[in-house]
Amino acid sequence: AGPRNCVGMRFALIELKMALVRLLKTYSIVDCGDQTCKPFVNLKEYIVIAPEQVIVRLQRRDEH
Repeated sequence: AGPRNCVGMRFALIELKMALVRLLKTYSIVDCGDQTCKPFVNLKEYIVIAPEQVIVRLQRRDEH
């Protein structure tokens, strides 16, 4: 489709990346270390294979 396919889609992807960068500047992803965090179960397949839910534990970074 090329670079002129959809300007809105490209803008949305850039916005998503910026939100992720901002989130990861403030928080770190840490290991759960207990039984509440299970590997991906109940995978659903529509267009792509994706889990029903993903549990992520975040810890606020130090503000040094």
